Amino acid sequence: MKSGIRGTIKSLHSYVIKKQADLAIRISSSKPSIHELTAKVNMQAKTFKLVNIPFYMINNLEGIINEAIMPA
Repeated sequence: MKSGIRGTIKSLHSYVIKKQADLAIRISSSKPSIHELTAKVNMQAKTFKLVNIPFYMINNLEGIINEAIMPA
C-alpha cells in the first residue's frame, strides 16, 4: 500500500465510479478494517465501503464479505 487509507487509490476509485460499486475489497499487508469512503473521479463521486483484508485472512474472504454486506 503506497499512501494509506486516505491516500489516492486512483484505479480503485475509477472502478467504483465506473461500476457504481457499493463495496470494494483490498487485500494487502494492512490491518483488517472497513471504511466508508467517497470515490472521486472527473467531478463524479460515489460513496462506498472499502474492506481491507490482510493476506493471512484470505481463507475467510467469503465470511468477511458477508459480514461487510449484512453486519450482525
